[in-house]
Amino acid sequence: HRSQALFQQWGQQRSGGTAGCFNDAQDIMERYQTTIALCKRDKVRKPWTTLCYCFKEHVSASYQLRNEIKKINQWLNEMEQHKKMVDLHNTTPKVKSEVPIGGEHDNSGEITHLIGTAQPPT
Repeated sequence: HRSQALFQQWGQQRSGGTAGCFNDAQDIMERYQTTIALCKRDKVRKPWTTLCYCFKEHVSASYQLRNEIKKINQWLNEMEQHKKMVDLHNTTPKVKSEVPIGGEHDNSGEITHLIGTAQPPT
C-alpha cells in the first residue's frame, strides 16, 4: 500500500522510525534505573553523605526523565496524527462501475439497425 510506505518513510525521517522511538524509551528507562542503582550503592557505602547527593540526583533524573518522556509522547502523537491523515487518504471512496460506461461493448450492427428503424413520434 502506498499509504503504508508513506507512513513508514515519515516515521524513518523522525529519529530512526518507530524502532528509534522504542530505543529512546528503552534508553531513558535504563539510565533512570542506573541512577537509582548507583544511589542505592552509594547510600550503603556512605549513608549520611550520600543522602543529600542522591536526593539531588533523584530530582534531577526525575526532571530529565519527565522531559524525555514528554518528547517521546509528542513524537507518538505526531505519528498518530500522521497515520490518521494517511488513513483518511486511503478511505476516499473510489467509483467503480460493474457496467461498461459509454457503450464500449455494445453491438454496433444492432445499434445501427435500431437507429434506422426508429419511428419519429407522431
